[in-house]
Amino acid sequence: MDCEALAPPNTLSKQVDITDRAKLLTAVAEAEERFGPVDALFNNAGVMLLAEITKQNPAEWDQMINANVKGLLNGVHAVSLEAMVSTYTHTPATLAGVKHSLGSKGDSYDNTLAEATN
Repeated sequence: MDCEALAPPNTLSKQVDITDRAKLLTAVAEAEERFGPVDALFNNAGVMLLAEITKQNPAEWDQMINANVKGLLNGVHAVSLEAMVSTYTHTPATLAGVKHSLGSKGDSYDNTLAEATN
């Protein structure tokens, strides 16, 4: 699906891998050039690869940590966060599941959620 072709007028729609800091910075710069500074940041991307931590391939841990933790941080880093929060009217928001707070039976996904929300 071409998200850019589906974008309504006066919007910018980009498909960007949040684990690719350089591409994310480029996309945010393009948006800020077109619309001005970011007023709001809503982090809502992630990867959920469910398995018991003792049986899961560590490469899947890396994939979840890169998206669920580093991707979130990349988003915060990409916007002019200092300017955004200095007005006390704009705050970054993160949407993450609550499964990790309900108790875990040892899956690594819950650990990445806990890291992202704490």
